[in-house]
Formats: sequence, C-alpha cells, structure tokens
Amino acid sequence: SLYTAPILLAQDTIIKAVSVVEGSSSAVKAFTYYVAKELTAPVPSVQSGAILSSGTVIRLTAQQGAVIYYTTDGSDPREGSPMTGDRVNITGEPGESITLTVCAKGSDYSDSPAAAYVYTISSYENGVKADPEAGTIVKEGEEILLQTDVTDGVIYYATGGSNPTLGGTQGTRVTVEEAEGEEVFTLKAMAVPAGAEYGGAFTAFTYEYIKKLPAPAASIPHGAVLLKTQEVELTAETGDIYYTLDESEPDEDSNLYTEPIPVTSPATIKAVAISEEGAESEVSSFSYTFAEQTEPPVFSLESGEVKAGMKLTITSPTPGAVIYYTMDGREPDPDEPGNLFVYSGAITLNKAVNIKAIAVKERMAESRVTGAIYTMKEPELLVQEERQEPEEKTEGNRLRSRSTYLNEGSGSGYGDFVLRSAATGVVISAREGAIPVESGLEVTEMPVSDSLNRSVAESAGREYGAVASYEVTLTCGGEIIQPEKRTELGLPIPQGYDNSAISIAYVDDEGGVELCETRRENGMVYAFVDRFDRYCIVAPVNWEREAKDSDWERIILAAGAVLLAAGYLLLRIGKRKKTSILDD
Repeated sequence: SLYTAPILLAQDTIIKAVSVVEGSSSAVKAFTYYVAKELTAPVPSVQSGAILSSGTVIRLTAQQGAVIYYTTDGSDPREGSPMTGDRVNITGEPGESITLTVCAKGSDYSDSPAAAYVYTISSYENGVKADPEAGTIVKEGEEILLQTDVTDGVIYYATGGSNPTLGGTQGTRVTVEEAEGEEVFTLKAMAVPAGAEYGGAFTAFTYEYIKKLPAPAASIPHGAVLLKTQEVELTAETGDIYYTLDESEPDEDSNLYTEPIPVTSPATIKAVAISEEGAESEVSSFSYTFAEQTEPPVFSLESGEVKAGMKLTITSPTPGAVIYYTMDGREPDPDEPGNLFVYSGAITLNKAVNIKAIAVKERMAESRVTGAIYTMKEPELLVQEERQEPEEKTEGNRLRSRSTYLNEGSGSGYGDFVLRSAATGVVISAREGAIPVESGLEVTEMPVSDSLNRSVAESAGREYGAVASYEVTLTCGGEIIQPEKRTELGLPIPQGYDNSAISIAYVDDEGGVELCETRRENGMVYAFVDRFDRYCIVAPVNWEREAKDSDWERIILAAGAVLLAAGYLLLRIGKRKKTSILDD
C-alpha cells in the first residue's frame, strides 16, 4: 500500500515497508507494534440517579492497579486538576443535583473513558424528617415517626444523647421514653442509602415531653371470679379516670369515673388516667367472671298461719350449701355471720316470725334470698276457775294460775352474734367481739342424776330439783373455746313447767350447783354467763311429791277407818255373844 496518512493501530500489528526512488528500492524494513488494553471506567457503590443525604460517602471501584480520577463539578477528570481516590463525599444543598465524573488510569493500559453519575441531594435536612416536628411537646410512650426520601435509605437513630452509627439501631418508629435527669427528649437520626460506604451527617430532634401517668388500679384484681354483685373502685395517683365497659380503648370521650362501678355480670373494665396537661397513663384492663349460683333455700311450710310448736325445715338443692337465716325480716348477709343463725335442724315455731334465708357454698355465688312469714293460731288460755280465796296464793311452789308466761319480746339479749341449736332449742347471744364469728355451738342434752338433784336441793331447797340438763360447748377451729366477754344463755322451758318458778343453774366439775339470775320470755329462760359448760333448769318439784303424799295419806286414813270400823263391829258381836251366854 502506498503510505499517504498515519496508520491507525487497533490491534497488535507488524508493518513492513520499503522505499522506492526512480525504480530503485530500499531494503524491506519490518516494524512490530503492540496496542495497550483500555481501562474500564470506575463504578460507584450507589447507582446513578439516587437521592442522597448531604455528606453521603460513595465508594468507587476500578480495575486493580488503576488510579481513579474524579470531579464533582461535571468537568472531565482526564484534564485539569482532578481529585483522586476511591471514596467520594457527596455534599450539596437540599434538592441540588451533583454530577460525579470519573475515569481510571494505569501503566500498560490506556486511560478509561470518562463516566458521569448524577445524584440529587435530599430535600430533608440530612435526609431525615420527623413527625411530630422538633420542638413539639410529646408524651411519654408516644411514638415519633421518622421519614426519608433517600433512595433505598435505611434510618439509623439513637436517643439519650448518643450519636447514630452505621449498623446501630435502625427503624422508623421511636417511642418517647423518660430520660433520667433530663427535661427534654433528644432523638438523633441519619439516612443511609443502600451501598453507601458511610452515612451522611445526622440530624438532632429535641422535644419537651410529659411523663406518662401511673395506670389506674382497681379494688378487685383482674381475673377475679365474683360470687355476687360487687362494686369496683378505680384509683389513680393523679389525673381523671376514664373507662369503658365494651372492651374499647378509653380516652377523654369515654365515661368519666366518679363513683364505684357495679359489676352484675361478666365484664371487662378498661381505664386510663389523663391529666389536665394531657398526659396519659397506660390503659389498665380488669376482667371479671361470675361463679355458678347456689340454689335458693326451700321452706317446708308455706307462709301463713301455723300452730305453735310446728317444725320448719329449710333445705337447699345445692349439695353442701350452708344456709343462713334471720327471724326478724332482715336480709341475711353472709358477710356478717354474727348477725345470722346457721341452719342445722328443724326450727320450732312458737311465735309470729318473718324468716329470710340464703344459701352459700364455697366457690359459688350465693343464692337469692327466700323467705316466709308465719303467724300463730290464737292459743287457748288455760285459766283456773276463780277460787274463793281472797288473794292468789301458791300451792307449794307451783303457781295456782294456769295463765301462761309466754309474752311478746325480743328474745335474745344481744343481737351482734347469735347461735342456736336447732335440735335442742338452746341459744347463745353476745356482743360483737365476745365470740369469734366462725364459732360453732354444740349442745348435748344430759340425763338428770340423783346426785344432781341432791345438789340442787342443797342450793335451792328440798322442794326444788333439776328438770333438764345440758352440756353447752363453744368451738372454733376444732378447739373448745370460752367467750371473751359476758354472753347470754337461753334454755327452752320443759313441757309442763310453763307456769313454774324456774331458774338456770351452773353445774361445776364437782357436781356443785350455782343458781344464776334468770329471766323468762317466749318459752325460754335466759341468764348471763361467763363461760359455757354444764347447765341445768331448776324448778320446784315438791308439788308432785305433795300430790303423791296426799294420796298416801288418804289411803292410810281410809285404811285406818276400815280397821276402826272392823274393830267396833267385832266388839259389838263379842258383847252380843256374852249377853246370850248370861241369858242362858
């Protein structure tokens, strides 16, 4: 080829040339050329077109051994005075566009072509925005939402004065917490795009905060199984209490707590405390359920008129239920057992009463109250016919009049605590605190011995005897106890002694008898005592003996009269015989 212009070498080439002048040629000359490989342009760790926070460091990667040249003002790095290195700090004003131009140079290689990468600086300060804004008053427990417009950005944050770090705590929701010793809450955050070597500068958000209030408390703990309708009291250290009963979250538009909340069925109470400044507490939740209800007591006699002495039985269909009752129309309250009778056997009806009863069993709701009102049929008054004596006297120690001592009255002397033995009719009563409310009464009717009658005769007189005897025992927790204060003991008057002069007597361990000051009322005799042991009822018994003595006297007199008459007859017969003999 005739050489007329420079030869472009694109690959390794051997050129042979000869010079020719007027038909003469030179020797052939060979030239060997090797073409060096071209370097590729460096590649950034963050793709072109990404939004970055100002200060983000991008890493550039080139072929091994190559030197990277770059500019950030759009100029060609192959000319002028470019910067070198594989780390580029992209900085600028919010919204500004930055062009990063790079190339690579190295020995035995041709320079790479220049490559341009364009980035936009985030419109948020340092790439992060907070909601609510800094300077806002926030509440303890409230969340601050962090946002970023950085491409594929990850937000790293720190609280309590620490600085965020790459690889540290990340997230977009930050809970406001109490900073010990501080009156403000400080949050620092930065946004780092995926692939960035380092994050940009962080932004500090500072808030005034209101501490969270203590959560409300309830008088009945969460999860309690209620046995009856109860009232729940809510309390809070500070602030007003708002609550709901439909399991919704309470707020200032919910019910304002002003008085205890009655719980009549399974319910969930949710409550929150809110101060005048708007500080809130955690929401408290209290759920309650109800136990199965005990069946109500059943009366063996319907309300109405009954005869004195009839027996009333009260039962509950619920096995193991304890029945409490009153006899004066009061509503029985199992929480005040000292004012109630515990049913243990048939009740003898001797006067008009209004009985109300309730059944209770452990781990079950108490029954509803049932009751009955009984009136007495008008009794026949037994009054002895008018005697000729000008004034009423006694025959021995038995009252001549048959009019009864059964008068209307209040019964037991004390009303705070009353226990009754349904089997024997014995009753004890005391003031509050004299006897433990969980005490039990045990009464055993004892036989009357000759030795007891002798002791009674020695103390009260030969015409008196014991007509009934009882062993009275008070127990608590399986042990025998004695009352702390004076109590009243009531014993039923035995049949046939309604009109007798009757007293209660204490029988000591040696069999001695001590008479007690006694009153009688409604077929009962009562005495104040200091202890429970053996007691007997003392009544005159000479009228029975006098009646028997009179009968024997009449028999003896009659027998004497018969003998006298017989003697007189024999005497007359003897005289007649003697006269006859003399006549003969």
